[in-house]
Amino acid sequence: MARVTVEDCLSKISNRFELVLTAGHRAKQILDSGTTKIDSEGSKADIVALREIAEGLTDKKVLKEPIMSEMSRERGLREMMHSKLLEMPVYDEDDEFAEMVDGDSEERAAKDGADEIKDPFADETKADEGADAKD
Repeated sequence: MARVTVEDCLSKISNRFELVLTAGHRAKQILDSGTTKIDSEGSKADIVALREIAEGLTDKKVLKEPIMSEMSRERGLREMMHSKLLEMPVYDEDDEFAEMVDGDSEERAAKDGADEIKDPFADETKADEGADAKD
């Protein structure tokens, strides 16, 4: 079949709404599993799903089938958990990064050669104290 039309599919599934649901569900199955009931010839999953419907190989019963296989669910959960674990910070007592995060900024400043940590608000605080003393 060179081109698939909605009319070809409507001869198999008469309700347009059910046709859209069935084709979408089947396309997701094709994307998940990679297996088709016809020769896909490099076509996209939605076109393959419509062709299967037009040829009578797929019908509304496909809506009762799961989209993702159990292995795909497990793989997806594993990948999600792995990415979350990679995002979590790791602290080690001997690690310089852990020391910096824990607030040892004075030691870090001393290592960097700075005499003291400068407070950006110190000038404002001194000015406020001076104003309070005049009152």
